[in-house]
Amino acid sequence: MCTVTIQKTPTSILATMNRDEAISRAPEIAPEIHQESGLSWIAPIDSEKGGTWMGVNDRGVVACLLNAYQPGESLLPDRTSTNKSRGEIIPKILKHPTPEESISWVEHELNPQDYPSFTLLVYSPEHSICSSWLKGDFIVSEPIEEEWLLRSSSGWDSEDVAHWREAIFHQWQETGSEMVDHLPKFHLYQEEGYEAWSPLMLRDWSATRSVTQAEINVKSGTIDLRHWAHPKPDSRHSDSHLTLPLVGLESSTGDIA
Repeated sequence: MCTVTIQKTPTSILATMNRDEAISRAPEIAPEIHQESGLSWIAPIDSEKGGTWMGVNDRGVVACLLNAYQPGESLLPDRTSTNKSRGEIIPKILKHPTPEESISWVEHELNPQDYPSFTLLVYSPEHSICSSWLKGDFIVSEPIEEEWLLRSSSGWDSEDVAHWREAIFHQWQETGSEMVDHLPKFHLYQEEGYEAWSPLMLRDWSATRSVTQAEINVKSGTIDLRHWAHPKPDSRHSDSHLTLPLVGLESSTGDIA
């Protein structure tokens, strides 16, 4: 269960993700910089499975993965499943040396049948795609054209919750798109009586465990990853903030495709 917003402008990408997860799940490991094969990537880590739901690398690739609940699939972590963990997908994307190779891996080498259902968003300054694996339907990659994108999943009243969150998102945009310490305030929205529906979700057995944000700035040639652990509606400052230089793009032009 997660909520993702992504804003792509001619000079930047801002991706923000609420991770909604069972309260019983093991604690998260705060974001760290990983270095291998000549590149660097940043992501928080699931201490139980070792994977992640969101990350960014120094080549300007940001990837987000949401659970996509289908009939018959468990809402709680299934420790008996023979499926691989979806969390291993993001590091595999981020370890490629170019954005083109990351996209190509998703489109041609990722085998979605190894995993429970998911929705995968991959953005770079040159590319942006949304891929879905819905238990029996083949993965589909579609380019994304709009400036703002919202994707949300919920294992409880999935369709109604998604529509409700979309309405709140559009209301946030229409009233000025307020930000709090770089964070779209939409991600901190929690309505009394609708806590189970809200982007900052709270239910008896699950809650928004964290908010993670990746910002790619082509003009400055920098990549920032911010992380809010156990966020509250009045959260003001991220708990951690890591920065990487943007590699392989001419930042002097200030423009991205």
